[in-house]
Amino acid sequence: MTGILLKREVFVSRLPLPESGASSRGGIRPTDSWMGIYFTDGTKIGYTHSTVIPRPEGFGGGYTARNISLIKMSLLGQPVELRAKVNWTLDKDGKVEDLKFELDSSEYPFSAEGKVENGTLRLKVSTGESEFTKDLPIGDNLLVSDTLNPVMTLPEIKEGGEYAVEVLDPVALTTRRVKLKAASMEKVKIGPDTVDARRIEVDFEGFATTVWVAGDGEVVKVETPIGLIMVKEPPEEAIRGGATGTEVPDIVSAVAIPSGKTIERPDEARRIVVRFQGVEPDRFDVWGDYQRIVAPKSLLVEVSRSDVQAENAPKLPVSGSDLDEFVKPSPFIQSDDSRITTMAREIVGTETNSWRAALKLLRWVHENIKKETVASVPSAVDVLQMRKGDCNEHTVLYVALARAVGLPARTAVGLVYKDGFFYYHAWPEVHVGRWVPIDPTFGQEVADPTHIKLSEGELYRWTDILPTIKKLKLDVVRVDYGAK
Repeated sequence: MTGILLKREVFVSRLPLPESGASSRGGIRPTDSWMGIYFTDGTKIGYTHSTVIPRPEGFGGGYTARNISLIKMSLLGQPVELRAKVNWTLDKDGKVEDLKFELDSSEYPFSAEGKVENGTLRLKVSTGESEFTKDLPIGDNLLVSDTLNPVMTLPEIKEGGEYAVEVLDPVALTTRRVKLKAASMEKVKIGPDTVDARRIEVDFEGFATTVWVAGDGEVVKVETPIGLIMVKEPPEEAIRGGATGTEVPDIVSAVAIPSGKTIERPDEARRIVVRFQGVEPDRFDVWGDYQRIVAPKSLLVEVSRSDVQAENAPKLPVSGSDLDEFVKPSPFIQSDDSRITTMAREIVGTETNSWRAALKLLRWVHENIKKETVASVPSAVDVLQMRKGDCNEHTVLYVALARAVGLPARTAVGLVYKDGFFYYHAWPEVHVGRWVPIDPTFGQEVADPTHIKLSEGELYRWTDILPTIKKLKLDVVRVDYGAK
């Protein structure tokens, strides 16, 4: 989960859409910007390079823009290297004509490219083994900015000025609104020098990033909530150095939440009660079958272990108008692909009981997908081919296999307990008369109650939990074992 978060925060192109009649005309300047990427402890982990070059009138005028980024990090102790490249073509007013976004991490490549036609961005998305298209309505006033600079095409912003911009999320295949607010000028240390730069607060649905922009419009520093800091540097310095081996910071551990109390046997727990701090629990619309708010004023949340009796589970296929969306394929959950349907039928065999079929699928995914931390944008077909990954890969493959046999399934995104901390995690839920959480990553037939759900539906719903990063605190109040 953290790998996906990191990629979207650092590498996704941002497409500003000024409001209140603001225009970017004349605001685009030729750019050749290098920035070193550092972790919060000062360890260098990569660099990013952005260029904007005027295009000759004979070739239509406008601009070509490019960003290349490299970052080395660790996910649960395993070194991971991410390389990303974004290319745009812009008209003379800075509006997008076409773009291509490429991400390469381990064996799971990802790319999205497309052109703007009549107010629609027509994207072709490739994830290794699969390819599909998606049309995004974006209007006629879509503008573009650098991957790290959400204000590149905006006019000069004075203190107190506020704008809304539109962000392209090629993973969720949608656009989202981001708020910008200009604060005062500040002295910013850049290498041996100090520069005057305006502080701009960028609010992405509660996920706050801070950008410092010098008087000439160049971004000189960026700070993100997950502990990444980008600083302007000369090219040779930006490229040079960086952590290696055991020196690479672990991003997953950096955003883990201390539990406040040790849970000795989480897999044996029947019920836990936790207190939310920093984030109101009622902002999450995920309360129901096994998770509920028990004390709104004191922010207490109770999670109970689900009990399932196979004899009470419905037969396959499980139907219901409220379940239709959870048996259909989606761009990254290709439950109608012949490779998925063939494997699902082979695993389930002649079993028609929905719960027993769910367990067959769980055991197969747990036993056949190698446990390896990767920073990918997973699709079910790719995971079936590669046979390795972490919670994201296990979850998307499981959900696709389940839907292929008529078993309603969806992704839960939230937190899970391990060794004194809650880590961001994903797991499936299946509907066998009611929604039941399972965990093929851990091999749990019923997910233990330390799984605290913050969002549900598809894997890209990670955006729902952005406001919790570095804000949410959890205090374990009670753990019950024994009988229900």
